[in-house]
Amino acid sequence: MKKILSLLLVLTMVFSLSSTSFAAAGDSVPASGEEEIDNFYEKYTIDFSSNIETYTAEYSPENANEQNIEKAKDYVMSLNLSTSGLQAIEDACLSHLNVLEDELNKVSGTLCSYSVLVPRNRALSYTYYGSYSGKDFYYAYYDEYTYSLEKSNDYNTDMMKHWISGVVNAVLLLPHIPTLATISWNVFSAMGIPQKYEINNSAYTKRYAIVDISSRGIYWAQGSSTSTYKLVYEDEKGLVTPSFLFYPVDSSLPKSVYEARCKEVAIRSDNFNDKEYILDSANYAAVHEMQFREPIYIGSKNVELRWEEP
Repeated sequence: MKKILSLLLVLTMVFSLSSTSFAAAGDSVPASGEEEIDNFYEKYTIDFSSNIETYTAEYSPENANEQNIEKAKDYVMSLNLSTSGLQAIEDACLSHLNVLEDELNKVSGTLCSYSVLVPRNRALSYTYYGSYSGKDFYYAYYDEYTYSLEKSNDYNTDMMKHWISGVVNAVLLLPHIPTLATISWNVFSAMGIPQKYEINNSAYTKRYAIVDISSRGIYWAQGSSTSTYKLVYEDEKGLVTPSFLFYPVDSSLPKSVYEARCKEVAIRSDNFNDKEYILDSANYAAVHEMQFREPIYIGSKNVELRWEEP
C-alpha cells in the first residue's frame, strides 16, 4: 500500500497510536473550515483561557493539560450525546481527548478551549467524500480545540536598537513554517511609541502563538439502506496566530507592554488534500479493522525569533 508507512496505526479494537504529521502551510487551504463549520455545526465549548496565566505561573503545561482534559471529558459526557442519537460524536471526542494530552505535551502546548461539533441538520451529519474498492466513505468534523505555545523571551537590546532604527525586522518562524510573521518597528510606532525611540537597556520582547485546530473524521458507510458509519481515519486543519510583544520597561510610556498580533497562517495535516492517499488509507483501515490518526505537529515548543534585514 502506497505511502502507508508515513502513518502510525490506531487499532480501534485493541490499542491506539498517533502518527506525527508536521504542520504544512499553504494558501490553497481554507482558513480552518470555519465557514463550513459555522454553517453546518453547533459548537458546545468549554473555555480554559481565563486560567492560562494562573496555570503558566503555577503549573507546567503538562499538569495544566491533565486538568483541562479531564474537565473536557466531563463536559463531553455532560452533553448526553448518546441519548440524542449522537454516540458516534461522543466516542470520537472522548477517543481524541485520550490522546490529545500526549500530543500537546510534545510541543508544551497548553489547552485553552475544547469544542464539540454537533450537526445542525441530523439528516446531513455526514458528507460524501469518495469511494474506493467498492466502499463509500464520508467525512464530518467532530471537535475543535485551541492551545497556546509557551512564551519565549529575547533580551538582545543591541538587535532591538537595530530594529528600531529600521536596519532589521523581527521574523517569527516555526520549523515547518519558514516565515510565520515579519514585524517591523513601524508596527509598534503606530501604537504610540515614538518612531525614533531610545531603547531602555532593560527592555525585552516575547513571542508566542495561538493554534486553532478542527478535527475531521473519515467514515466508512457500512450497509446499503441504513448505513452505520465507522470512523477509520482522522486528520486536522487550522490556524496559527503568532504574537510579538515589546516590553519597554519605561515609565515614560503609557503602557508597560505593546502587543502585535500577526496575521493567521493556515496549517493542515500532511496529506489533508490528498484524496487518493486518504481513500487508500481509509480502505486499508476498514479492511483491517484499524483507525488511522494524522494530527498536526507544530514541530517546536516555541516560536523562534530571527532578526533579518528588510
